Amino acid sequence: MEHQVVLKHSTSQRRPATESWCIGGQMSRISAFEVVYDADSDVLYISRRRDVAARGIEDKSGIVWRYDRSGELIGATVVDFHDLWASRGDELASELSEKFHVPTPQAQVVVNFALEQRD
Repeated sequence: MEHQVVLKHSTSQRRPATESWCIGGQMSRISAFEVVYDADSDVLYISRRRDVAARGIEDKSGIVWRYDRSGELIGATVVDFHDLWASRGDELASELSEKFHVPTPQAQVVVNFALEQRD
């Protein structure tokens, strides 16, 4: 089964761009995420869609999961992204995979892409 990840990313100056990756066998699903890394504050923002968050819940890992009014997960905010997660990318990918209901390799693409933004 092939999964394509479409990443819409912006720098902290909010200049959008798009990149795509394909992972695996036959294509069955496309998930798009907007990925914004603010290097000045070391915060990673991952959004499934642009919508106002009605609430945010911080988990034990320090990730703030953002939900819309209907309770659907629309994004995640990862504070101290590089400091806390650069050496634990697989763990973060697993967390993203579980919460966003996407395959772990797909979430790993998001994490790897975000880590490259720091360089």
